[in-house]
Amino acid sequence: MNAKQFFELVESMRHYQREYFAKRHPRDLKKAQSLEQTVDFEIARTRRIVGPRKDPISMIRLFNDNEQ
Repeated sequence: MNAKQFFELVESMRHYQREYFAKRHPRDLKKAQSLEQTVDFEIARTRRIVGPRKDPISMIRLFNDNEQ
């Protein structure tokens, strides 16, 4: 999955979440949950590829170092 596909997946997930909270229709809840599972799977798959997360302090240093 590329970045655009992931963006569209998350956008769709948020749509169904908003629909569910607005109307409380079980169909919207099931669709939102299904999309959430797909998002979680894609995050886990990508994490396996790119490696473990850096701690927040090292990420801050990374961004600050690039500004100089």
